[in-house]
Formats: sequence, C-alpha cells, structure tokens
Amino acid sequence: MFFTKFFEKKQLRYVISKLLKKGLLSPNVIKPNTFSLMYNMLSNNDLSIISETIQKEKKNFNTEIPSKFMNLLDSEIFGQRNFTKSDEWKEFASWAYFAADSNIKKQFYNHCKILWSKIQNTNNYEQLLNEAIPMAIDRHPNDKDQIASKTTEKIIEDNNLKGYNHIFELQCFKNESGETIIDFFDLNNLTAANDAYTVVDNYYRHTLKNPSHQTKQFKTEYVEHFGAFTSSNNEPYTTANTAATTSKNQDHQICVRNLTQGLQPLSKIIDNYFKNTYPSLYDKMKILDLGPNVPKSFGIFPTVAINYNAICAFHRDPNDHPNSLCVVCPLGLFEGGQLVFPELKLIIHIKQGQAIAFRSHFLVHGNSPVITGNRHSVVFFVHGSVIKQNRPFNTLFFGDLDLDGNHHRIKANSKKDYSSKNNSKKVSKNSR
Repeated sequence: MFFTKFFEKKQLRYVISKLLKKGLLSPNVIKPNTFSLMYNMLSNNDLSIISETIQKEKKNFNTEIPSKFMNLLDSEIFGQRNFTKSDEWKEFASWAYFAADSNIKKQFYNHCKILWSKIQNTNNYEQLLNEAIPMAIDRHPNDKDQIASKTTEKIIEDNNLKGYNHIFELQCFKNESGETIIDFFDLNNLTAANDAYTVVDNYYRHTLKNPSHQTKQFKTEYVEHFGAFTSSNNEPYTTANTAATTSKNQDHQICVRNLTQGLQPLSKIIDNYFKNTYPSLYDKMKILDLGPNVPKSFGIFPTVAINYNAICAFHRDPNDHPNSLCVVCPLGLFEGGQLVFPELKLIIHIKQGQAIAFRSHFLVHGNSPVITGNRHSVVFFVHGSVIKQNRPFNTLFFGDLDLDGNHHRIKANSKKDYSSKNNSKKVSKNSR
C-alpha cells in the first residue's frame, strides 16, 4: 500500500510539472517552490486537463524505484533509523518530482515517513474489525449519537484521529456471515466522474448566484435531495428539488433538469456495479415500484442527496433502509475530506472516480475537513419511507425476510449485548 500511494502522489506531481512546461496550467494554481496544487484556484477546465492527463499517463508511468533509493527507504523509513541527511535524499526527491527547495531532503524524508506511518496503522485492522463490526451493528442508538457527537467535536478541535486505520486501496469489509458492511470500489469511468463534477459544480455556482433558486436546505447546509420520499400517507412524492422542474422559474427548471440528466451516466455505473456485485439486492431494488406519478430518476435508487462543497458532521442515517446500502461518490480534486467510520476506526481515502457503499442505517460516519480544493458528493440511498407496511415487497438485501413494519437487522457476529443500559431516550434525527 505504501508504494501504491507513493506512486499515485508522484504521478500527480509529474503531471503538474508536465502541464506547467507545456503552458497548459498556470503557475498561479501551484504552491510556491512545489508541484502541489492550490485546489481552490483551479477552474473546471484545469480539473478536466489534469484528470485526462493522469488517465493518459497511467500506462506509461514507471513504478520501479531505483535500488539506491530503495536502500534509503529500507534503512531510514521502514527500518526506523535516524535521518542521515544523505545527498541521495535530494536526488530521490528530484526523481519523485518534489520541486527544488533549500530544505528538500528533510521535507521529502518527512513526506515518506508520514506516508509509512499511515500505512503501518492498517496492518492489524483485520483482527480489530472482527471485533468492531458486531459491536457497531448491535450498539444502541443513544451510544451511537454520543460517538457521533464526540467525533465531530474532536475533528473540529484538532483534526487528528489517533489510532485509526488509513485505507488507500480498494477493498470490501464484511462480517463473519459474509454480509457487506463497507465496499470501497472504483467506478472505472473517469469521464462519467468528470462530467458529474461539472454538472454538480455548475448547479452549485448557478444557485449561489441566484438566491431565489435556493432551497432552505441549500441556504443552511449546502445540501439538496432529488428523487422520492413518502411521509404519513402511503403515496410517495417527489422531493421539493425535483418538483422544481414544474415551477414557474424557467431558469431553475433548466438547471434542475441539467443536473438530473447529467447524473445519468454516474447512476448507470452504480446500477451496473450492483447488478454484478449484489445481484439479489439489485433485482429487489429494480422492481421497487414508487407509483405511477413518481419516476425513478437515478436507476435502482429512488433518491440522491447532493452535498455542495460541504462536509457532513458525524451521524448515522436511521431512516435509511437497514437492509440496503447507500453509495457515496465524491467529486472534485481536493485534499482531506476522507470518509471516516469512528466505530470501526477506519479512515478511507476516497477520491473522484471511486465510491463507497456502506450500511448507513447502522454505521456512524462523517468526513474529515477538506484542506484544499472543492469536494462535492452524490449520495445514492434507499429511504425507509418509500417502503410501506402494506406494500408487497420483500426485504431488499438478504434472504426472504418480510418487509416492513419490522425492519430486520443484519446478522450480528456475536450474541453479546452492546446496547446502552439507558433505553428511555428517543433516537435523535440526523440530516444527511
């Protein structure tokens, strides 16, 4: 995992240096004396050029480290020996496209040291997860709320979550019964991800400039929902944002339609992934009928939430269907903004072109702060309210359990009781 992340960072610096030489990237978007991006200075055109160049260069990129540099890593990084100030560190930094600086040897050594320490934290997580997953599933909602609140406070205070495992590589986390808890996967379509970023960012900037188009949620939280909900009755209805296509404001109608249509390629990719990876869930979601007046605008998912350059506080989504998965797709070029699961002590380093499917009904989750850049996200989910007691649907995810009135939990790995002793409090409602 060290080398995967090392070469990913080297490739980005290489691409930046190449685009600068060709005059395709302005020096104004680069941090002084480095090949590091100032993400907040990038235009949509810059983002597209960088993403396309990375994709083109992948096949030609050399992923072998010369032996003299490997010796440095073996002795002073992996071997935990003291920094020797060797001139080879300067040569190594130049080879890795670290821009020249008076203190480049120490800076590049620290870069490798920090990356290695993060990777080291992941070595023992499998055993820890075997214990943490059943606890997370069975934990009482009151205790989950406390974990969410304390994690939010801590990350605001110092953004330093010690003892967490940093996940860089794509993988799936399951419980002992083989049920998916978290699935970190690749969209395998950079163009669709780029296009999704463009339409979401255009909507965001257009709406910022037009207060009359802004919903209450957009004004207060920079989040909107598109798709279907149901409430106290048995008929689903479109969200206020989706219904904007019938408003009298033609500019906003066009903006909403462009957004919905622009997300179709991304929706199809998620559909295909579920069809191939979770065929039983896919089949059940596909036949989910919301009624004659409610279109399913996002493939098998009835609803999406879009976070516009906003980071969610830590929470869980008790209204999401417990036997389904929600899918988070981050968009943009950014640093920070990792998806964090405090109950499992996991920090997943996700970027545009990747997605995470997870059990949002059970797991407390949230984001670390974005350090630089713009980070939008599209979240596909199944709100429990679209499935009513007298609708003839089976449980979405596992087996032939009856749906619903009685929301069924996934199987726990242990018979231990991790619930709070205080069961009198009501579960607080968390927004997405």
